[in-house]
Amino acid sequence: MKKIRKTTLLLLLISILTLTSTGCSNKSNQEEEIVKKQVKVQEIKFQDEVTTKLTASSTIVPKQYSVIKSLTQGTMDYVPPAGINVKVGDPLFQIRDDNIENNYFNNLQKFRQTNILVSQRVTQAELSLNNAQAQLNLAEKNLKTTESQTQQNLTNAQNSAVLTYNSAYNSLSQFLKYISVGNIDNYEFRYKDITTTQTQLFYNTQAKYLTTAEKFIALAAAPNRADLNQSLNEIYNVLFENKILVDSLVILMQNTLGGVENIEGEKSVLINYQTQINTYTEAIVATQNGLRNTILSNELAIEQAKNQLETTQIQLDNAIIGLENTKQSGELEQNVAQSQLDNASYNYNNLFLASPFSGTILSVAVEAGQQVSAGQTILELGNLSIVEIELSIDTEFAKNLKQGDKVKINEIYDGLITEIEPVGNISSGKISVKVQAENQEENLIAGDIADVTFNLVYQQPELIIIPIKSATIEQSQNYVFVVQDGKAVKQPVTLGKIFGDKVSVESGLEQGQKVILKNGVFISDGEQVEIID
Repeated sequence: MKKIRKTTLLLLLISILTLTSTGCSNKSNQEEEIVKKQVKVQEIKFQDEVTTKLTASSTIVPKQYSVIKSLTQGTMDYVPPAGINVKVGDPLFQIRDDNIENNYFNNLQKFRQTNILVSQRVTQAELSLNNAQAQLNLAEKNLKTTESQTQQNLTNAQNSAVLTYNSAYNSLSQFLKYISVGNIDNYEFRYKDITTTQTQLFYNTQAKYLTTAEKFIALAAAPNRADLNQSLNEIYNVLFENKILVDSLVILMQNTLGGVENIEGEKSVLINYQTQINTYTEAIVATQNGLRNTILSNELAIEQAKNQLETTQIQLDNAIIGLENTKQSGELEQNVAQSQLDNASYNYNNLFLASPFSGTILSVAVEAGQQVSAGQTILELGNLSIVEIELSIDTEFAKNLKQGDKVKINEIYDGLITEIEPVGNISSGKISVKVQAENQEENLIAGDIADVTFNLVYQQPELIIIPIKSATIEQSQNYVFVVQDGKAVKQPVTLGKIFGDKVSVESGLEQGQKVILKNGVFISDGEQVEIID
């Protein structure tokens, strides 16, 4: 019974399958249209530029941010609470330490006293220098006055010598003209006919007359001012010769027997000439001595004035050196005092701190009355009106960024690239890029992670760009599907540079071809397709 049922069921199943197969075959034959797969395509066109987006994430920090730490030890006297806003110059904290404060004020007083003492010493040295300069100026003026006076004295002495010379010359001329019968050049001796008991004296006197006349004729009528002493010597010699002559004539006249009229008158004239010649002889000697003394006294006066000038110059030089030494020693003392004050000031100034910029107290790590040590964190200060985000970007992408490029932060807020690291990290191949954004409303919170979207613009002639998802990348080959005669045709391609979610095609596609955008649709080679918008 069971076998009959199994057989019956088997025959029934075979019948059903046969009927079903026959029905489907008939239906397929009846259909005239084949169902086509709907696809979207991209028509290939050359382009010179491609823009894509790149998103990177990093932490938001204030543009101006500082961790304020204590640089000295002491007791915290004041610190503002977290959350309050401060302006540049407002006090951020104040620490109290008696030792530091006392040391500062002691060194401040010492520094001021040192400056006062140094200033007094320098002032005294400057007064000494001014006095030495005045003495030098006086000595220079005295030298000029002495030179002027000595020159005048010399001129006076020279004028006197010239006058004496001229007077002596005139006296000699008158004397010789008298005893020469009016013309010296004729050598006609006035007393050639005289008779006397002193015959030898007569001949000697007559001979003396001739030589004296010759010397007088050779004598210059005026002295040489360039060499007055020589001129005075020359006229002195002539005067001396005439003195011998006139003395002889006086003696001769006293022993005259005849041959001359008015002997007494002749004696009187000769005695008068004898007196004149003697007087001028002595005057010439006196003039020479006076001229010599004038020259010597002038030289002595000038030498003394020069010595005084040299002395005052030495005093001035010493005063200059003294002032310089005073300044150097004073500067050294001031430097030492300044160094000590600087050290004390450093510790003293570290007891309090003014805000270096306007911002917000982000956090406070200590309380008033608490002991703090050097290097201990006191508070965090940040200016939240401008925030900054530092990101690490692949070198290949960073090449297409530049300072001033606009970015989007969290797809809402605008930002700018403010800094691009010139050289990337060798090991990571990344480049640091800083982005800055206005945050007046404080929508961007310091410490949060922000997404920054960059627009990457690539420029290259005759680019063919397709979505990277439309290309099939295999180990043996890369290919895309293009629409050809209503069918999907497998097209091998050579891919180039990747631009975010796009990729360039270096070969395998031509302008005008339609590449199928897969978008999750499975396509097989030769499959009929329908293009939709």
